[in-house]
Amino acid sequence: TATCTVTLSAAQAVTAIFTSLAALFTDDPLGAQSTVEKVHIVELRSAIASLRALNGLSAFVWTDSTLTSGATPLKAVHILELRAALAAVYQKLIRPLPTYTDPTIVAGRTVSKAAHVQELRSAVSALA
Repeated sequence: TATCTVTLSAAQAVTAIFTSLAALFTDDPLGAQSTVEKVHIVELRSAIASLRALNGLSAFVWTDSTLTSGATPLKAVHILELRAALAAVYQKLIRPLPTYTDPTIVAGRTVSKAAHVQELRSAVSALA
């Protein structure tokens, strides 16, 4: 399904704009040897923010709210926050939570993987 935004004018004319979240990902799908880039995290944050707004949830406050290519490394907290922000949407919709390759991510111990991002993309697409 897609998101529909409806705007009513004083004359009661209706404008509907449809946005599909499923087609918002660069380099989709990410392979095992893919490098996770800033754009991949930013796209996930945007898609999850849209899902949260659509379902009446507040905006999520991200650590490192501004990511800089080549300067902001991928951190465990980035993946953990994406999972938490998306989990709230699943809970609101009374859907089973997504499962992940590494359900527990520990900063400095768990190796960042493209699979972490791809699994989040799949979980977002399942709701889009």
